[in-house]
Amino acid sequence: MTADDQLQEEIEIESEVYGDIIQGNFMDSYRNLTYKSIMSLKYAVYHCPKVRYILKVDDDTFVNMPLLLNFLKNNLPYNTSNLILCNDITGSPVVRNKQSKWYVPEDVYPEAFYPSYCFGWYAIFSSDVCFQLYKESQKLKYVNIEDAFLFGIAAGKANLTHTDISKYTLQGRDPNLLFDGAYDKMNLLVGAPEMSIQLVKKFWNYFRGKPVHSSIADFVA
Repeated sequence: MTADDQLQEEIEIESEVYGDIIQGNFMDSYRNLTYKSIMSLKYAVYHCPKVRYILKVDDDTFVNMPLLLNFLKNNLPYNTSNLILCNDITGSPVVRNKQSKWYVPEDVYPEAFYPSYCFGWYAIFSSDVCFQLYKESQKLKYVNIEDAFLFGIAAGKANLTHTDISKYTLQGRDPNLLFDGAYDKMNLLVGAPEMSIQLVKKFWNYFRGKPVHSSIADFVA
């Protein structure tokens, strides 16, 4: 929810007309981001029981949907389970600086480092993982670092691991080099975090003019 009454009204109209917004009964803030993701897991568990895969992605990230759909259909074994694909991070320290937006007190999470987890800007996972993460999140003390909580702490409790597919993304690379042909031989599934609307549109128009590969032959699950 938002404290801006006009924005809230616009959200409700959008939801009523297009049915494309799900909203929880808590304020939209960075420290509530974990609640938002848990709510999305709950929605998927109860309302999308027949889907095979779920994509969680920030709205400022480009997704090459035609290639991603072919990848999920043709490169992964049928009925794949316990699958989490993402850009993973290992050895991330827990921030104890109270002035930081990533601050987590020791009484909430006492360990000095988070377990290996997925960077939060996107993750692709099988539907059974959705249920397992939702179930484990109900048992754990709330941690406001959403990606570390869901894909590190909760995933660890469920004995889930990640497959890193960072080579199919542009994290750590200059997205603008795409238009110079620097990544023409790259099977790009996901762009980079915090892309501008203009850049996302450029990417979409760029890939609309390209043939879509039927598979990513060198992927190893």
